[in-house]
Amino acid sequence: MSESEGKPSHEEAAEQSVRPARSVASATMLSRILGLIRDKVTVFVFPVATAEAVLMAWTVPNLFRRLFGEGALAAALVPVLAGAEKDGGADQRDRIASAVISALVAFLAPFTLVLWWGLWALPDEWVTAPFESTEVARQTRSLLLWMLPFLVLVCVAAQLQAVANLVGRFFLPAFAPALSNVFWIAAAVVAGLVSMEHPDAHWVAGAILIAGCLQVVVQWWELRRVGVRLRWEGWQHPEVRDVISRALPMVMGLAASQINIVVDRFVAEAWVEGDGAIRQLYLGNRLMQLPLGLIGVALGTSVYPILARAAAHGDSKTLAASWFKAARVALAFGLPAMTGLALLARPIMQLLFEGGEFSSADSRVSAACLVAYAPTLVFQSVVLLQARVEYARGRQKRVVRVGLVAVTVNVVLDFVFVTWWQAPGLALATTVATGCNALLLARGLELHGEGLWRRGLLLPTVRLVGCAVVMGLAVFAVAWGIERAGVEEWLDVFGLSMPLHAGLQVIAGIAAGVVVFFLSLWSLSRSEFREILSFLRR
Repeated sequence: MSESEGKPSHEEAAEQSVRPARSVASATMLSRILGLIRDKVTVFVFPVATAEAVLMAWTVPNLFRRLFGEGALAAALVPVLAGAEKDGGADQRDRIASAVISALVAFLAPFTLVLWWGLWALPDEWVTAPFESTEVARQTRSLLLWMLPFLVLVCVAAQLQAVANLVGRFFLPAFAPALSNVFWIAAAVVAGLVSMEHPDAHWVAGAILIAGCLQVVVQWWELRRVGVRLRWEGWQHPEVRDVISRALPMVMGLAASQINIVVDRFVAEAWVEGDGAIRQLYLGNRLMQLPLGLIGVALGTSVYPILARAAAHGDSKTLAASWFKAARVALAFGLPAMTGLALLARPIMQLLFEGGEFSSADSRVSAACLVAYAPTLVFQSVVLLQARVEYARGRQKRVVRVGLVAVTVNVVLDFVFVTWWQAPGLALATTVATGCNALLLARGLELHGEGLWRRGLLLPTVRLVGCAVVMGLAVFAVAWGIERAGVEEWLDVFGLSMPLHAGLQVIAGIAAGVVVFFLSLWSLSRSEFREILSFLRR
């Protein structure tokens, strides 16, 4: 048998590229559900100022996680490791991975120490200047001093996850970040039990540090179990410089993007009238992020090693076939999810978050933010896949240039839309900017083939949009019917008030939407129906 006969065809490789997505989606769903519980507990237990301080402090280690962790560096690492594995086998791959992780620790450890000292020494008036509330500013600094070391741990864990994905391990690496949610929830509950009047959020900050240590241990143990041997290694390898040269443009682009998130929250704090705008915006985004993790992130994670190997071997047919396959699956799940989130936003917020420190007015504004964020689910899923194929081909600078344009659009629209629509305007600005990002990346993606875009994506998208519209009409009819039926808003169960009306709308709406969407898919788009069934059965 020749070497070419031993390799799968590009159609088979495309099928293989999305198979791990189910494992990643399952682990991500567990993690995101725990994240929703975490957010519910946070807004329920802590007063408004403390909850907003926790979310603001959490933004900083999250920023570095996306820059140096699962974002730029991990994306740059996978193609280099794929090339090293092709040229020198598993030993060379492990040496390069060890060197990159060693270099990351050598940079981040002293950097974090300097950052911690600078934050501790900063005068109070400088800390409070960007905040409308002095109390939020002081609590944010105090919590951030605890959380800063977490950024080293989570960035190392992200590199270990990238290595694990390359060797075919997906579920446990995707689930490991859920440890932070578990410890956060437990710590918030303990804080509430210790003092219901003044719960101390430092319990949460300490728990996050412990969870970060466990994430590293779990990832390292999983790699040892499958034969990957990592150790402290000098970083004078040319491949390390290759990773850095690939990562630097991505860091610049992601830095702008993450700075935009910080800008969103500061604009929400300073420009939106009343308290709670950061919570409202955050929760709307979190609910959009739940299906995004199950769709865009899961598919991007699973398809990236295939794209990287195809690019390393110069196999453009496998590259294109794998990308179009992943994009169709993303749209097949993303379009109905977007429709459902937009139509059921209000009852979802009532069901999940209303109560305690989270009022009906908070729920209403958060629902408006979710409606504005909903299209971002589809746009961002496509952007994630577009970025992955460009990273695999070493064209990260193009992704950065387009991303900077989108970030500029976002920041400008933030200041325009916030004056018109307050917090939901900030969410809408993100959606418009993400749509621009997807469109600009698509224009130069260069996946060649006669009729490939038309057959592979355009026509399936039109059919899927039609199915999502039919599904949306069914969801709206069910929600409207329950509204007209006069169902009680709340139901008393063992002394607890349960949101009966919202719960019925969410459960019945989702059930009707799933049934009608698949019936529409079977009637209007048999090829996508078979593709989705094949994906779900694996």
